[in-house]
Amino acid sequence: MRKSSLTSTVCAALVLMPLALSPLTAVAQPALNRAELNTTALAKIQPAQLSQLKLIAQRQDQRLLQAFRGKEALKASMEAELRAIQQEPDEDKREGLIKAYQAKNKTAYQAALRESNVDLNAMAREMAVAAPEMDFRVTDNLSIVAAPKMQTASRKSAPANGSLPAPTPSRKVKNLVTEDYTISKDVGCGQIAGGEINVSGGYMTNKAVAISTGGCKNEGSYVHEFRVRPNETVEATLTVDMTAKAQALGILGSASSTSSVSARIVGSQSQPGDSDGVYCTVIAGILWAASDECELLNVRLNTRFTQPGTYSLIATTRTYLLTALSVGGSSGEARIKKLRGTLVTETR
Repeated sequence: MRKSSLTSTVCAALVLMPLALSPLTAVAQPALNRAELNTTALAKIQPAQLSQLKLIAQRQDQRLLQAFRGKEALKASMEAELRAIQQEPDEDKREGLIKAYQAKNKTAYQAALRESNVDLNAMAREMAVAAPEMDFRVTDNLSIVAAPKMQTASRKSAPANGSLPAPTPSRKVKNLVTEDYTISKDVGCGQIAGGEINVSGGYMTNKAVAISTGGCKNEGSYVHEFRVRPNETVEATLTVDMTAKAQALGILGSASSTSSVSARIVGSQSQPGDSDGVYCTVIAGILWAASDECELLNVRLNTRFTQPGTYSLIATTRTYLLTALSVGGSSGEARIKKLRGTLVTETR
């Protein structure tokens, strides 16, 4: 498990990573701070750029398959193992199967990379040209990892005892409950296969399962709007735990999975808010498997609003799956836990 402990000023709550040219290990991406998280670091990438990235992945798939010529039994065995992993409904068991698959087949896959003359560093450079907003690098002489180009700073954590100011005649303290939020759900990934978004008392679980070729996205949000009147000051606080899991199986072609969680206090241009988030991206090349889990715990966002206007508290889960040539093979889970919102309003 990787734990993110960094923040960023770049908008990158959900990143759809380009399909890789080799088996990729996942990267726990830096968290986000003071950013509008409803856009992505790759939002600047045009469709033509994304098409380039897909073509790079497809070329890699074709070259690697050539290395398996004459090794049909090995190829069939690896495909069968990946399909068995795909069919496992329990996420923890599926994670264990992925780890076992990686350990068993690493040597054979490394040999295929060598025999196909795949230069991972050259591929990373090619991807960086196609998507200049991203950093691509090779790790372990086997994997390519990618992350948005961003600056980082320290992340704030919630205090151990989170005490609130006491109400007075001029001060009102409101602790938000589930009923105070507007809850939205948009499930586009694998409802039949088990994709869903569940909400209960400050918790949200967003699960996505790819059951067809192409891309799909699930998104769920808590939203609470509040108003600051001319004679008021409102201090907004949001605390939350955020976890994201991603799994990708390149059964017949490259596959990608991204899970993310973001929390925001949305301000205005003159009254900036606050935000934080975590995202987990895994990309598996053909005949490879990748997975990771990322988390941010005890996150505390806080903003004091002194100017009249309408502001909001938002917590969002997103899962995005992409399969290039294969049917299915990716899954993701994003969770909001222990969401607590507080508004302290004082009359001036």
